[in-house]
Amino acid sequence: FNLVLISEGFDAGNTAPPGWTFTSISTYTSTGNFGEKSPSLSFNASNDRIIVPLPAGATATGMTFWTRGQSIQGNSFLSITGVVVNGTTTTQIQIARLDGVSAIPNAALTHVVPLSASNLVELQFH
Repeated sequence: FNLVLISEGFDAGNTAPPGWTFTSISTYTSTGNFGEKSPSLSFNASNDRIIVPLPAGATATGMTFWTRGQSIQGNSFLSITGVVVNGTTTTQIQIARLDGVSAIPNAALTHVVPLSASNLVELQFH
């Protein structure tokens, strides 16, 4: 199998990296509101979305990402889904869902999520 590391610092702010898609994404740049370096991406409305294509032939085994909640409500959530292609069949699968203040507190938190689906071609954060 072909293992590829995708590491993105979002140096271009709310301009999506090549091949990625951002919908209604803004940024945070103030101290404490980003992980390794500024900026971090902001999801602040229900239609915000990031789509990450995975390299052809790559095997996705896991992902790590950073969050910090800002004005999180009890009904706030971050959903992570994947697109799996088997032959001519395309299926969207639920990978993870972070619900409310307990999952996305107003504090820095690193999430490690295993990925076990074969033929995963895309990740979606929304």
